[in-house]
Amino acid sequence: MTRATRVGVIVGPTASGKSSLAESLVESLDAEIISADALQVYRGLDIGTAKPAPQEQRQYRYHGVDLVDPDDRFTAARFARFARKAIHEINQRGRLALLVGGSGFYVDATLGGLDPLPASDSRWRESLEAVDRRRGTPELHRWLSRLDPERAAAVAPSDRHRILRAVEVILREGRPVADLNTMPNGQQQRTIPATWVGLRWPRAELYSRIDARVGAMIEAGWVAEVESLLESGVKQSAHAMQAIGYRDLVAATQGAVDLEAARERIARDTRRYAKRQMTYFRRRPVTWLDAESASDGEVESLTVRAIEALESP
Repeated sequence: MTRATRVGVIVGPTASGKSSLAESLVESLDAEIISADALQVYRGLDIGTAKPAPQEQRQYRYHGVDLVDPDDRFTAARFARFARKAIHEINQRGRLALLVGGSGFYVDATLGGLDPLPASDSRWRESLEAVDRRRGTPELHRWLSRLDPERAAAVAPSDRHRILRAVEVILREGRPVADLNTMPNGQQQRTIPATWVGLRWPRAELYSRIDARVGAMIEAGWVAEVESLLESGVKQSAHAMQAIGYRDLVAATQGAVDLEAARERIARDTRRYAKRQMTYFRRRPVTWLDAESASDGEVESLTVRAIEALESP
């Protein structure tokens, strides 16, 4: 790793093996991991987020996990403030900061500065909310896809809050959200230099891994986790509970759908999310590593290739 590069970034779609790769790099690169996962920040969302166990968090020097309660609303801006402080402290210890995860907004906010978005305008918001009530959130997501494909690729079609916010800003400002990273004097927000590495799989194999992972999470007690969260007082309307999987299992615990139907919907939505992640990260300066089987030899090969990419000038 060159002296100028202070951060390594490991990205890729869900279930691609990002965390396992990062953990294999901790000792060889003298690194600490910052989890760039929009759901691992929530306490109690463990199984459905593939959160590392407390022992693993200590062993592999994790940051960015269990930061807030599920009924709080965490944002990319809050994460960026946390992650930038963590990067500084890790670098001060003489170690490499590894920013690892599939939440593109969190990675970009950390490395590129925070979007200086204008405050929400109640008149615009009320008008868009009326459209949402009449035509539905997926329709507004289609608007967003036409207005700002990059932002749409990173937002789930069901994420009403982020879709309304993005469409409002774009219509008011007349330009994509990413362009608002430019300050009034034309300069860019202060950025943190980083080397990006990504994991990618053949689509069929990735989708098979996703299906297997969803099944394993349910077998590991994901339903009981959701029931425990609800029993502890977390509202089903909480932002964290609207995430893929959690909203479906809430419906299953209430008898609105059976568990098998919920499992199939979770796997389907996760596959769609993985596709959006790849679309988003293809626009970033990523050195892609092609993963194949999960054999010991392949894992070792991925580690060596990742080290070479992160240490290259």
